Amino acid sequence: MAVAECERLIELFTDSSEAVRADFLIGQLHYTDKAYDKAVTALEGAIQRYEKTYDVSNARLLLGMSHAGGGNPTKAVAVLRGIVRDYPEQEAGSRAQYLIGQMYLGQQDYPRALAEFRELVRKYPKSSYAAKAERLISRLAIVVEKQPSE
Repeated sequence: MAVAECERLIELFTDSSEAVRADFLIGQLHYTDKAYDKAVTALEGAIQRYEKTYDVSNARLLLGMSHAGGGNPTKAVAVLRGIVRDYPEQEAGSRAQYLIGQMYLGQQDYPRALAEFRELVRKYPKSSYAAKAERLISRLAIVVEKQPSE
């Protein structure tokens, strides 16, 4: 129902900022409903339409999270790395770096998670995500030390 309302708003007010918000909201609604494939499709379309005129960093974060939720961690990491590259001075960059670390943590790839969190603290020391990463680093360092070398 909400998606249909957003689509109708876009149809009626195509060139308005409300239409832009509605376009991104469609992706967010699909993500919330765990319809990750639909979220990916909606977000990719909205990003393509508006990336030259609007800040799409949050939509790209949601796109990465949608790929992760849909079981495609490789694509999720690629999208998130693009955010780190394209938004190095914004909160979106530090959040993307944190999410990459969280994805590796979820996959129990502790050395890579540790490396991502350390990179986050190095690149974004004043970010709210750096404080979260610091707490994880101390725990992960112990786990990684105890793992046998490959």
